[in-house]
Amino acid sequence: MDERFDHLSEGVLVLDESGAIVDVNAPASRVLDREPSSMIGGRVEEALPDAVRSHVGSADEWVDGRVSFVDFFPSLDRWLEVRAETTGSGPTVYVRDVTDRERGRRDLEARLEEVQILAQVAETMRDVLGELVEASSREDIERTVCDHLGGSDLFRFAWIGEPVVGEAGIQVRASGGAPGDVLDAIRDGFGGDPPSPEQRALESGEVQLISGLAEEVAAPESIRRAAFARGLYSCLAVPLTYGSTVYGVLGMYSDRQDALTDRERGSFEALGRMTGFAIHASRQRDLVLSDTVIEVTYAIADPTAPLISATSSVDSRLVLEGVVPVGEGELLAYLSAPDASASEVVEALPSETDARPVGDPDGDLVEVRLVGATPLSLLADEGATIRAAAFEDGRGEVVLEVAPGADLRALERRLAEAFESVELLRKRDRERSLESAGEFRRALRGRLTDRQRTVLRAAYLADYFESPRGSTSEEIAGTLGITGPTLLHHLRAAERKLLDAFFEDLDPDRHRLESTEETLER
Repeated sequence: MDERFDHLSEGVLVLDESGAIVDVNAPASRVLDREPSSMIGGRVEEALPDAVRSHVGSADEWVDGRVSFVDFFPSLDRWLEVRAETTGSGPTVYVRDVTDRERGRRDLEARLEEVQILAQVAETMRDVLGELVEASSREDIERTVCDHLGGSDLFRFAWIGEPVVGEAGIQVRASGGAPGDVLDAIRDGFGGDPPSPEQRALESGEVQLISGLAEEVAAPESIRRAAFARGLYSCLAVPLTYGSTVYGVLGMYSDRQDALTDRERGSFEALGRMTGFAIHASRQRDLVLSDTVIEVTYAIADPTAPLISATSSVDSRLVLEGVVPVGEGELLAYLSAPDASASEVVEALPSETDARPVGDPDGDLVEVRLVGATPLSLLADEGATIRAAAFEDGRGEVVLEVAPGADLRALERRLAEAFESVELLRKRDRERSLESAGEFRRALRGRLTDRQRTVLRAAYLADYFESPRGSTSEEIAGTLGITGPTLLHHLRAAERKLLDAFFEDLDPDRHRLESTEETLER
């Protein structure tokens, strides 16, 4: 072949009228990874790998110049553009390596598809979250989530479940879409080995993703068989969490063959937290609006719990004066120590615990930030109202209120899983007093924003309103993670609303937690 053809950017194979190769240039040799001598005299379909068979019907198509395609050639690990032309010098086949172009194009298509899917996920999330605001009960919340997800283009069906207390089973609370017998397989296989994605999500508190569900050996065989029969390829299991509390699990099954991306998974992880928060809020709302409550007293012993461990080196009873929720799984607790100084209590707490004396270090009031699975933060995350608590001699007693419909067995299971020893001391139904269920608190709760309520309560419990003050505005702002001016802005707004309520003849007489000593003695 003319040496000039060796400088072309594409490979050239010259054929005779029968389709046999009579000449090959150097680029063709490089692209096809073969020596020219091994191709000359052979058939063109033999020089090109097997991928051509799906594009070329007969040898005549090469000679007539009717071949043109782009395909991936596995033996070469390359994308090739192949075309045949008939010129004055006879049939000629041109071969070009277009691997970079094709991979770039497919990457772009994958990114565009990902953007479309993310937009679809965002639209679904917006619809779900919009209706969660209107949901009035846990049942409404769960039905809303399942109906939207199970009826979307993303999933064939969705369901929500929670463990059965005291059993290795799971209760289906809501479902949407067309689960068929897959949901039965999930329910029947719960508690088995290997665990289902939903079971792993409940136990770990983390999102579980399975793609290629039918072949995934880490999933129970019953679920794999049912998924294969229904054409389901992927599963996403999302824990419904608030703080350290896992209220249940959301399982979603899709017929998409591609796995969900990390960004999609992150969106559904956020949905799990929002749903958990909505369930928590509904339980709090039930408690606030109920005229009767269940009052429960637990004795808890666990040397790893900060307030309990402190009693081993402080010769004083620690009495809870009040709590302020400041975030998911985070609580400010204010405690008095009648027979010890505040600095002694701070010194006795584990070194990693964030605590400070309120006011005089020789006084008796301490502020402690509780994070994670401590008895008080766990109970607050579960939607209970803590009425009183005291800690002494390696043990704590906590009195709490829950709504009449609360699942106390599930609450006791959560406590028993988290702490070394839990004992139910007392349980009774109690009518709310007019003071605790009166119009003042309900009206004021509606007037104050969440931030105003948090700031006002933290300032009150930290003795900001005492003279002399037990805490400065800068100390309280630092505790809450906001600036001093921001704290004063919210504080003044809350104080104004309190005065408005007072001069409307509403009862303003609100104090700290009811006397802990009296409550625990009952």
